[in-house]
Amino acid sequence: MVRTLRPQVVGHEVQSLWTSGKALRLGRPLDTAALKKFAVGGRIVAVRRRAKYVVMDVALPDGTMGTSLVHLGMSGRLRVQPKDQERPAHTHVIWVLKDGREIRFSDPRRFGLVKAARDEAAHEELAALGPDPLSDLSAAYLEAELATSRAPLKAFLLDQSRIAGLGNIYVCEAMFISGLHPALPAHRAKERAAALFEAIQQTLREALVHGGTTLRDFIDSEGHSGQHQHSLWVYGREGDPCHKCQTPVKRKVDGGRSTFFCRVCQKR
Repeated sequence: MVRTLRPQVVGHEVQSLWTSGKALRLGRPLDTAALKKFAVGGRIVAVRRRAKYVVMDVALPDGTMGTSLVHLGMSGRLRVQPKDQERPAHTHVIWVLKDGREIRFSDPRRFGLVKAARDEAAHEELAALGPDPLSDLSAAYLEAELATSRAPLKAFLLDQSRIAGLGNIYVCEAMFISGLHPALPAHRAKERAAALFEAIQQTLREALVHGGTTLRDFIDSEGHSGQHQHSLWVYGREGDPCHKCQTPVKRKVDGGRSTFFCRVCQKR
């Protein structure tokens, strides 16, 4: 999302802002006043990512900065479209650009989040996040963290305070690549920390090359679906033969989330 959004909007001025007035994540009302205060009249100077959040930095007319934060939730989308193009259904926030285009956030299920503040430090959602798996994570850190936890490995990897940004799909894929069972107590995986670290990096970098994974909702800011779903090792492949050993891929449900794994390649 960030890689396609950045070249389209950086350097452009935000002329106005519109909201639907409907609540998003946890039923909390949008703070429209803050969204306007920290964007309208300013120039977008950066679009970046922090974990699963899209962060948009805006240089305001008074010389200060504003930072808008977007989380897509389960079904959120950010599109850049001409003003006169029909708005997508369930559009809830629009940054209207001076050149006649709009950055539109739509979210049918309304699990997403959109908010704004003076700077990144003012966003409490970002304060408790662990290191980024692509830029800050190391095998040594991973080994030290694994040693402190008796949680199942999958739950450990999904804990955003330990590693920021790993989601269900890529955790399943990284565990398969590293040959680790999802129910293995995390501390018992510490000796395989280097292999797990490499698997996390490989999984995310390949997914980025393929434009992400689209199973149902995800599209980038230009409206394109990802293609990584065609390269998945185990996720979504229940009953299909494992690409390595031909054993049928297993699926189990943990905390309401599906876990896919190979019982031969990932022995507990």
